[in-house]
Amino acid sequence: MSTDITPRDRAVLAALAAGRGTIVAGRILIDGVPLADQFVAARLRAAGLLVEPRRAA
Repeated sequence: MSTDITPRDRAVLAALAAGRGTIVAGRILIDGVPLADQFVAARLRAAGLLVEPRRAA
């Protein structure tokens, strides 16, 4: 998978940084709505720009 960041990826990162997004079960939700592009999270993880929160023990 390519690690090139697209304009859509940058928009998702901006929404996450603004506090509008969450990560649930590996999927990104913006304003409570799952992203239609199922590969955004994988691209951002591959680029090292997205780290999922650790689960509480």
